[in-house]
Amino acid sequence: MSFIKDIISYSGSTTTTQIVGFLRGIIIRTLLIPEILGIYNVIQVIQGVVSVFDMGASAAASRELPILRGKNDVQSESLIRATVLWFTVGQSLVVGLGTILYAVFFDSEYSSLGIICFFIVAILLICSSVSTSYDIFLRSAQKYLSLSKIVFVMGLVEAGVYISGAYFGGINGLLIGVVSAAVIRLFVSVFIGYKNGITIKMKFSIPKLKKLL
Repeated sequence: MSFIKDIISYSGSTTTTQIVGFLRGIIIRTLLIPEILGIYNVIQVIQGVVSVFDMGASAAASRELPILRGKNDVQSESLIRATVLWFTVGQSLVVGLGTILYAVFFDSEYSSLGIICFFIVAILLICSSVSTSYDIFLRSAQKYLSLSKIVFVMGLVEAGVYISGAYFGGINGLLIGVVSAAVIRLFVSVFIGYKNGITIKMKFSIPKLKKLL
């Protein structure tokens, strides 16, 4: 019965966050003119393009971790979590660095602000890799109540920092808000994970990674 309540709580938080996100988008569009808002859209497009460079370790872990938890294989579960997290972070670092090098050295069309957008994308990729990994770890452990807290809190935080950033600082404020929200989500995810017994050790297993890929 507790599991069902957690699922309902998670679904409710997700729905609420989607509504808040929709309203956030409307408010931001009233604060920024289309030409300036286009810079924010460029970041979203770039992030969407580079996010396809994912070798699928996280997706495979979402299938493997519940099986190990069912077998009560705590050691293997911990090793896979660590392997997935460090591999995903490394993957994001490589992709992020690649986008920055491309913008700086191989495409002269981008302005200084455009290059800054690529730096922001790199930061967002790294933060997202950690947050997404913890999302998978919590989901695999069926900690939906904790997930609902992250979703709900971050929905409100993102709305607050995005809107306040755009209102007080225009596009620069919005970009600062985007990065700030990503960093906050990272720390919130790690903290909630820690409270639920999910700790990541400095371990890495090539055989486990090969199995996931």
